[in-house]
Amino acid sequence: RLTVLPSRRVTVSSGTLSLDEAMLLDTWADKESDDTWHLDQEKAINAIETGGQIAELHQFLHARDAQELPEPVEGFRATNRSRPASG
Repeated sequence: RLTVLPSRRVTVSSGTLSLDEAMLLDTWADKESDDTWHLDQEKAINAIETGGQIAELHQFLHARDAQELPEPVEGFRATNRSRPASG
C-alpha cells in the first residue's frame, strides 16, 4: 500500500514494492529514501519523451492508495497528460 501526499511525495505505508513497481516510481520521481519518492517534473518530461505514459503512473498510484489522489498530484498528471511526446 502507498500513501500519496499533497506534496507529491509517495511513501510505502505497508508492505514492500516489487522491483518493477520501484522502477516505475524511479521513472517519474526522485527517490528520497528507501520508502519515499517525490514526483518530479523533469523526470516526467524525460519519461514522456522516451515513450512513458502518465496514465500508467496514475493507475499505479490510484490502485495502491486507499484515498483519492490529492489535487496537486492530479494537477501533475493533467499537466503531463497534455504534454506531447517528442519524436
